[in-house]
Amino acid sequence: MLNGKNNAFTAGGVTVTTTQYAGSTAIDMLGSTVISFDVDFTLGSLTNIQPALQVSNDGTVWFNQVYPTLPATITTTTKANLTFFPVKHRYARLGVLATGTITSAVVTVSGYAGVA
Repeated sequence: MLNGKNNAFTAGGVTVTTTQYAGSTAIDMLGSTVISFDVDFTLGSLTNIQPALQVSNDGTVWFNQVYPTLPATITTTTKANLTFFPVKHRYARLGVLATGTITSAVVTVSGYAGVA
């Protein structure tokens, strides 16, 4: 679990799956209400990657928090910035679900949590 209060963080790599959302390292929001993820996608043989903000009150049970501005899928090998506000839970992380064949797929996550 990483401290996210007014701090930059590196949540590392996400092991991509095609059966369920895989989450990055959890960020302890410590009262922060905004989280911004810098995500580097290397799709490899995947068709696309679908990101979602995952939130938890206890750091154990996670659920996807849906935002209308979240891109449904990212289909290029690129970097993306995903910002979420307001985050009203104690813990947050980026979840990733993929479609296609998982070969050479890499997702790395860093970012910043703060107060708006």
